Amino acid sequence: MVDDGLGKRQAASTYLKTLASIGLLEERKVGREALFFNLALLTLLMSDDSYTTVFSGRRVPENSGRY
Repeated sequence: MVDDGLGKRQAASTYLKTLASIGLLEERKVGREALFFNLALLTLLMSDDSYTTVFSGRRVPENSGRY
């Protein structure tokens, strides 16, 4: 993002830390770097069940056509 001129490093850091503070991301220190993970997304991507979690918290079959 910084390399592409889309923002400054400090602004990105502030936004990421804010997202981590409200629970949307998890911050992990690796050496001198801070890495931010969206664990809910990673869990969803790595799950092998045929269900999709809907924002309301309901689970519906993928092919049901309901959102």
